[in-house]
Amino acid sequence: MKVYFRHDKVREEQKKLISDVVKCIEDRRHLVAHAATGLGKTDSSISPALSYAIENDKMVFFITPKISQHRIATELVKELTEKHNLNARAVDFIGKRNLCINEAIMDSPEIYELCEHAVKKGTCPHYNYVAGKSLKDQAISKINKDQLLQWYGTIKPHNEVVEFSKRQRRPPCPYYAQTELARQANLIICDFNHLLNPFISKHFIKKISAVMEDSIVIIDEAHNAPQRIRDSLSSSLTVGLLKRAAREARYFNATELEKELKGLEKYISTLLGKNKEERKIYRNELPIYEGEFLEQLHELGLLYLESNDRAKSALLQVMRFLSLWPEADVSYLRTIEKTDDGEGVKVNLKCLDPSVFTKDFLNRAHSVILMSGTLKPQGMYTDILGLDRSRTVEKEYVSPFPRENKLSLLVTGVTTKYAHRNDENFDAIARKAADIINNMQGNTAVFLPSFEMLDQLKSKIGIRINREILAQTSGMSPTEVGDLISELKNSSKEGKVLLAVTGGSLAEGVDFPGDILKGAIVIGIPLQEPDLETQALIDYYDKKFGKGWEYGYVFPAMSKAVQAAGRVIRTEHDTGVVAFMDDRYLWKQYSQCLPRDNDYVISEHPGNVVKQFWAY
Repeated sequence: MKVYFRHDKVREEQKKLISDVVKCIEDRRHLVAHAATGLGKTDSSISPALSYAIENDKMVFFITPKISQHRIATELVKELTEKHNLNARAVDFIGKRNLCINEAIMDSPEIYELCEHAVKKGTCPHYNYVAGKSLKDQAISKINKDQLLQWYGTIKPHNEVVEFSKRQRRPPCPYYAQTELARQANLIICDFNHLLNPFISKHFIKKISAVMEDSIVIIDEAHNAPQRIRDSLSSSLTVGLLKRAAREARYFNATELEKELKGLEKYISTLLGKNKEERKIYRNELPIYEGEFLEQLHELGLLYLESNDRAKSALLQVMRFLSLWPEADVSYLRTIEKTDDGEGVKVNLKCLDPSVFTKDFLNRAHSVILMSGTLKPQGMYTDILGLDRSRTVEKEYVSPFPRENKLSLLVTGVTTKYAHRNDENFDAIARKAADIINNMQGNTAVFLPSFEMLDQLKSKIGIRINREILAQTSGMSPTEVGDLISELKNSSKEGKVLLAVTGGSLAEGVDFPGDILKGAIVIGIPLQEPDLETQALIDYYDKKFGKGWEYGYVFPAMSKAVQAAGRVIRTEHDTGVVAFMDDRYLWKQYSQCLPRDNDYVISEHPGNVVKQFWAY
């Protein structure tokens, strides 16, 4: 099989990944690839997959949670097809909300229901201009499709498709225009929700006429997949939500429905019991609603959205929860808790096992490629996503960057274990962190397990360094996060210190290009609070795999720690320091999750080691 590649040179480690992707696709197998940052995972996966798809009439799905990766994948396809004169088409999908140009619904939280309703009733002009049923609409849609095909070529970024649609005399819906293009595409670039949300994927696949058995699925940042799928399969119901739903029912004079919702609200208010903050709840503790009742919630919810341009409907949210409640099995945790956000008592239905969806869905695919820089141990992802072990290959690919460019430290003599969280230990942590910071060149990020610990250590570190501290706060908006990064960018010479939470947006969701970060200190291990959900996850995976502690507690925390540390070295020219600060990083159950392509230096006195690193 000939693999088309856009670059003239291929790195040695990259060759291994490409070779394994080719072999897995040819043999209809899955690949779970822990591949270090900078290896070129996107090129190494899309290039062989697209080459095979063109030759064998298959479709490739490239799933990524990052808009930046959408841009990279789009550029890759454009350059690849131009260089090799390939006859291919790719479509760049993002969420429907960001493709919608219907001003009546585009800003509504319930856009998906409103869109579906408008399409069915034929009231969205933009949908009609691309897929309408009347003779007039069909004539308009033909003109729009012809113009789109003439302009489109191999691929266009999603934002350009939106602008193209807006420029037309009768603007077609960008989402449905892309859906038309996707039916003849070789590659679909999309978000997690398009394929890994069971409530969306079925309809999406049908709309673009895809067949899973003829699809190669590439999942980028795959370490995020299990939790994203759990979240999509989970739901909650609060007293406040039921009150709002009852008011909506009253709006339509639906007396019986209002009465039933108020009765459920009162019942849930007393269900938790006195002197309890949270407890497990069982299926038979809530009434089961079916058929006409759920249909009435759905119909009135949609009508409520249409009336007076309502932004959201509580009736629809209640309907989703009550529909899921009786269907959930032992792979779900049911809890009831008090809230402090004014919503009153809250009933939760939390999915523990993403494989209830992915086991059948992903194993139907021709081939699945999971890849990430934090996909260790690979066997955990094979297990919890339910991939067929007889078809699955697990590999690790090391960093192509010079090892001498990075100092990797394991700092000992301190721990954030609960029993050791006292002033004496926090002072020791602050001293060691300051010792590193004071010998650093450029900006340093310090990642902590929680906002509480960040607040406890902020002043202790601050009095020991001569640099300005920038701190992440809970609930920061994307704009505030962007301002923080801009401030770091403007201070790369003198060097500032960023305090952030491991597992938060600054530890994973954003990029620090160029010389913005020269060092990262990961303090402690970001283990989840031992609450009902964490314990349920441990118990569930213990029964299923005999690895509850690892899969439900230790390994997810280590993934967050390694992800935070990966903010520093992003290109072959970068230099920097990464420090993991906690005695437990030397324990086997934790150390097995650390990348094996680092030369770790173990030290109780890290300052001198950092000073020597920069001296050379």
